[in-house]
Amino acid sequence: MHETSNSSTNIRNLENCNLSDGKQKQVKIERKKMKQAITQE
Repeated sequence: MHETSNSSTNIRNLENCNLSDGKQKQVKIERKKMKQAITQE
């Protein structure tokens, strides 16, 4: 289970490297919102 989650995050990191800086910032903001929503629940 841990290995699959690690590989998925690695893939996401690679995808982020291909994104422009502006889009990277958007993605980070979206992830922060998701994390906040998860912690609030």
